[in-house]
Amino acid sequence: MLSPGRELQFKRGDVIDLGDGVTITCVASSGFVPSGQVYSGTDENTLSVVLVVSYYYFQMYFGGDGSSTIEPFIAPLGGKVNLPQN
Repeated sequence: MLSPGRELQFKRGDVIDLGDGVTITCVASSGFVPSGQVYSGTDENTLSVVLVVSYYYFQMYFGGDGSSTIEPFIAPLGGKVNLPQN
């Protein structure tokens, strides 16, 4: 459990299991993506944490402020996307 005032460093590959089938996975952080480091600059948006929240077969992507520098490396992780139409 995270105490108030403590800092949490969420690194690529880290998983938080919330129980009942819910997990949060860090897929990018600090310029690192699943294939390795793709950015080593100082732009805070490109260094953003990118998360995937999973609940059984459902997954939701949270891209933070990730930039176009890392997006091509993490977009394939999304797999098939279903968009409901009205």
